[in-house]
Amino acid sequence: MFSSNPSLSFLAGGGEMGQLTREFDWAGTTLGSPTTWPQSLRTTLSILLNSRFPMFLFWGPEQIGFYNDAYRPSLGIDGKHPKILGMPGAEAWPDIWHIIKPLIDGVLAGEEATWSEDQLIPIERNGNLEDVYWTFSYSPVRTESGSIEGVFVTCSETTSRVNMLRELKESNYTQQQLNGDLQHSLRATQLSEARFRNLVEQAPVAIAILEGRSLVIREVNEMILQIWGRDHSVVGKPIHLALPEIQGQPFLALLDHVYISGIPYYGNEAKVLLEQQGELKELYVNFAYKPVKDTDDTTHSIMVIAIDVTEQVEARKAIDEVNARLTIAMEAAALGSTEVEFATGKMQATAQFKKNYGRNPEEDFTYAQLFESIMPEYRQEIKHRVAAAVKNRTVYQAEYEVRWPDGTLHWIAAYGKARYDDEGVARRIVGMTADITDRKTFERRKDDFLSIASHELKTPLTSLKAVLQFLNLIKDQPFTKRHVQLIEQANRSMDKMGRLMDDLLHVNRISEGQLQLQKTWFNSARMLEGCCSSVGLNADEECAVTGDLDLELYADEQRLGQVVINFITNAVKYAPGSPISISIENLGDQVKITVADNGPGIPEEAKSQIFDRYFRASHSSNEYTGLGLGLYISAEIVKRHNGRIGVHSEPGKGSSFWFTLPLEDRSKR
Repeated sequence: MFSSNPSLSFLAGGGEMGQLTREFDWAGTTLGSPTTWPQSLRTTLSILLNSRFPMFLFWGPEQIGFYNDAYRPSLGIDGKHPKILGMPGAEAWPDIWHIIKPLIDGVLAGEEATWSEDQLIPIERNGNLEDVYWTFSYSPVRTESGSIEGVFVTCSETTSRVNMLRELKESNYTQQQLNGDLQHSLRATQLSEARFRNLVEQAPVAIAILEGRSLVIREVNEMILQIWGRDHSVVGKPIHLALPEIQGQPFLALLDHVYISGIPYYGNEAKVLLEQQGELKELYVNFAYKPVKDTDDTTHSIMVIAIDVTEQVEARKAIDEVNARLTIAMEAAALGSTEVEFATGKMQATAQFKKNYGRNPEEDFTYAQLFESIMPEYRQEIKHRVAAAVKNRTVYQAEYEVRWPDGTLHWIAAYGKARYDDEGVARRIVGMTADITDRKTFERRKDDFLSIASHELKTPLTSLKAVLQFLNLIKDQPFTKRHVQLIEQANRSMDKMGRLMDDLLHVNRISEGQLQLQKTWFNSARMLEGCCSSVGLNADEECAVTGDLDLELYADEQRLGQVVINFITNAVKYAPGSPISISIENLGDQVKITVADNGPGIPEEAKSQIFDRYFRASHSSNEYTGLGLGLYISAEIVKRHNGRIGVHSEPGKGSSFWFTLPLEDRSKR
């Protein structure tokens, strides 16, 4: 499915988790098929799967989970991987749900993104419940309408660092207890420094130790050097000389304040310009400046801890850019969006949404005012459709007329879908509207044209027919052969125009809902044989009726005859000389009538449109006349009988047009 569907390209790549995500049966979850996922979810997943930084995504009312290859090692062996993919959050993380659920709820409620450092959150992995420390951030993911539907998690396991820092603390405590023995204290200090150096080098985050107020670099690990874009030659240099590009940026002043005050400083997604490989690059980091103090509480050094979150920030910016582009697209298409709370009736609406109802973007517009603007004849149907969409968890759709404050009438196309809480209760509905007045006006004018054209042409046609009928009565009087030919030709033209007028009138009745059925009992075979006779087949054209010849139908015989005659006429028109077979099949509760020929068949691309109004197959040449209304009218007649209509055809193997009707029990009539 993935390789044959370009709309799923957002799931490309991503290593093991990309493959698992593509192969997962999403149709079995509340998210449904990936082809229906919103653009915001698609963009976020594309970024997540292709990132090398550990990322996790909770999405939707059930907080269904997604994660990438970088996050995978945190789940251990024989742990939650891969079973938590696509699993609701409460089921995937029952052991820590009481910890992370409030964070998720806060983000979904619109609170600021979270930042937690060295947080103890035990997880089940490697067959055991392990104490694991994390540094992580929870950020909101907004949909095209601006609502928050997902929580984007970036994280880094810091268990090793926490344990090492704990060991460091214990080591310092040991040193304080051994002050009485100088030699022992010196050896302990040397050991502590070695262990500390090892901790710095092995830490899973970037660490540097800056000594004195001049901030001389004393200890670094590879991760901090990678962020700085430097090597170990910076050790022993003041940081402002090792990194001259940070002068003019806020970091030197912050470090000096931490050294003087002894108060730590924490930065979140701070932008820093650093020279890497000869180029000044823009990075984003989460960092901490922590004072390292002597026993007398005097600061002697500052520990710098940093995490490069550039990918995370750029990912969020990419999502914001997508949302901005969607907003532009909606504005260009004059689409308005809204969100209504069911409990309070409180409505939020965009400027375009208000414009669609004739309101100024700056004025307040309530749901009560919206409903009052809808013409009364549509209100009950709208209530019914909204209730059905909420109950069935489907998209609500409706078209209705509204009266603007200036008194003018306008048509609105509305779409919406409810949003549910964890208990499945619909809390709000998110929707979009468009002003379709121009389209409705065009449709009305087109229908008016058909009606006017039919009646205007019917009047001269009636007059012409009367004259021709009179001339036909006297054609045996002394006239030339040419006169007779002209009279017969006039009659043929008159009948042809009459059929066209009938088609137009039928379309008009269908459009106005005035196509009435006069149902009676009749023998289906006799009706079909009568249709064959009325078409006027040539001597070399056969029309045979087979099947259940005694089957009686309760239907409008004249209308069904019109359908069959249309099928036969098309067979004669497009397959001249081909034998025509008509079959009657009793299917128990239905009857199926099929008209088949051995003509050239119908192209595959035409089948889906062949019953549309005004459609004429592309293989029809100018020698085939008609307005393209016959099959459309036939389809409407069958539909009014609660039946189905269709065609089976292969190029070069003929066509079989068929329709089915419900069978009535005559004993119950």
